[in-house]
Amino acid sequence: MSHLWTILYRIATPVKSTGVASLGLHPFLYFYNDKRFQITSFLAWFSIVFEMHERSMQIDDRTIGFKEFTRIRRSIEFLITNFPVATIETVGKFCSVIKGYDRLQIVYKAFICLSLKMDIDFEDEECLNIFILSMSKAFKYINFNEFYVERFLGDYDDTVVNHVIGYVESISPITRTKPKVNRTGFFGDFFI
Repeated sequence: MSHLWTILYRIATPVKSTGVASLGLHPFLYFYNDKRFQITSFLAWFSIVFEMHERSMQIDDRTIGFKEFTRIRRSIEFLITNFPVATIETVGKFCSVIKGYDRLQIVYKAFICLSLKMDIDFEDEECLNIFILSMSKAFKYINFNEFYVERFLGDYDDTVVNHVIGYVESISPITRTKPKVNRTGFFGDFFI
């Protein structure tokens, strides 16, 4: 139970101080859509914060902790705000909370991976193109036709695109073993 509370404190500042540093994730940005709480999104971020807390999130043979996340947080929040189709279509395709949160977590980790590789700025044509190609090739189900494809102009860094695609493939459910849920309802070290 103490792990659960620690992760919850990491996500949001508690009423009284506990000595656990908080990321202060803004609920309306991270966990709400159209003024409705999104349990799938909450579980995805809970899982990501848990991995950072346990120092088990790896990107480029590099451990991603709270310090690295804080450094790129602005870019991640920009992508969450300006690319809602990723969340909406992921949750729409994988309706179940369990399947949905796992897949949505991968989308958010792709945002983290991209933010580590470059500064996210959609005013920069090349940055926008890298983002579009990376996400459209890594997540075939996300519909770019309505959202960004009409703005695609062609210049991009193939290295970054391939890196993000490779990272997403390496953490996709097809290429990794599924964690087991024990009879008490615990998933790994936390309750689902």
